[in-house]
Amino acid sequence: MGLEQSLPRLGVGKLFFGWIKSNEMAIYCVVFAADVAKPPGFVMAMFLAVLRGVDNEQVNAARVDGAKTWQIYLRIIIPQRAGVRFRLLILAHMAIKSYDLVVAF
Repeated sequence: MGLEQSLPRLGVGKLFFGWIKSNEMAIYCVVFAADVAKPPGFVMAMFLAVLRGVDNEQVNAARVDGAKTWQIYLRIIIPQRAGVRFRLLILAHMAIKSYDLVVAF
């Protein structure tokens, strides 16, 4: 594997990736690649979209009034993000979709 050869050249040390290449571990690698590795990125993108949707004029007005960062989050940003429940429904849907991987496993 390229990563297995490149890391020692960078001074990281010798890492062994034989478990990825073994026949016994193939199903675990497929499950990891298909289901475990993609939801964290999706969740991070969702919450970044949530934070980007906050009205900047209200945040700037609170800063002018002397509000601290924790007060801005507690009283402006979090109340505006009540629509996060919809995003949690999407995540629950993703969890249900992973049922086939559990059955295949």
